[in-house]
Amino acid sequence: MLSQKENFISQAKNLYFKNINPLILYLVFILSELIFGSLILILKIPIQFMILNVVLILFVSPFYSRKIYYSMIFIADLASLLLIYNFSNTKFLSIKDIFISNSIETLFFVTLMVILVAEILHWSIPNLLKTEEALKITEENFRDLVENANSIILTLDKNGIITSINNFGLKFFGYNEKDIVGANLIGTIVPEFDSNGNDMKNLVNEILSNEDRFRSNLNENIKKNGERVWIYWTDKVIRNTKGELESILSIGSDITELKLALSQIEKNIHYFATSVDQIRNPLAIISGIAELKIQDKKLSERILTQIDRINEIILRLDTGWHESEEVKKFLKNREMLSYLYEDDSEDII
Repeated sequence: MLSQKENFISQAKNLYFKNINPLILYLVFILSELIFGSLILILKIPIQFMILNVVLILFVSPFYSRKIYYSMIFIADLASLLLIYNFSNTKFLSIKDIFISNSIETLFFVTLMVILVAEILHWSIPNLLKTEEALKITEENFRDLVENANSIILTLDKNGIITSINNFGLKFFGYNEKDIVGANLIGTIVPEFDSNGNDMKNLVNEILSNEDRFRSNLNENIKKNGERVWIYWTDKVIRNTKGELESILSIGSDITELKLALSQIEKNIHYFATSVDQIRNPLAIISGIAELKIQDKKLSERILTQIDRINEIILRLDTGWHESEEVKKFLKNREMLSYLYEDDSEDII
């Protein structure tokens, strides 16, 4: 069921977007003001009659379906016409020193003022409503963007309490909204101690005390089922105009698979380097035996030829290992991947 505000906006929008010629509307205003003003000033028609006519126009007019908007304009008209009536029927004559009593100039002057009010109302109210509607649409689009983003988006207060989290974050960590919103960051999505035994309880204070360091960082997080994951976070401390903390906005991307893959590559490189050295030592012994102990020169040469081929392969492997080290150095200079190569003791959100 629509609220009163939404109903008002809906009816006002109907007015604004329907095919109505504003000139016809203005002519109706002008004629009604001239008729009412003339009746009041010249014929001394009672004010009750004028109010009755306004009511009749409001509900019998072909525009009656948009009565909420038109009622605003007629209220302005009514106020102006009441002034006309008072100017010409009360004891207070100070106004008559400025305007000639019951003159056509006075009538047209007040009528023009009323038309100006109608003009302002006609254009300002729908435009304000359009602006409000545009802001509402923008807010809805932003909310859709946040909710449908393939990243974790959450906000915290200065005490580390989670104040909001998007649907992706809820599904990723395995929580429903009522269980996590209002809960502390520590003990829900951040373990009290990481895998290296680092105490994470002062995490929020560290973020606030060193904003530059925590603009982007890698952290070991935990799901509701206890699974440990690695999240790359970008944090933004939001302050009001007075510089006071309002919230912390955090956007996270799951890079668990990437970290595990790079960790495995690191192990492979280390194994690769040690294996090359382990092959070289026995190969050198075999080469010495082939040169010194084997009397058959042809057989010795064949063995040495194969040893040279093996050495060439080892040399290429050794070159590949050095190239892997260069790649590793390059990755260390990349903002997000650099955190994957830091000492684990420095890995904080």
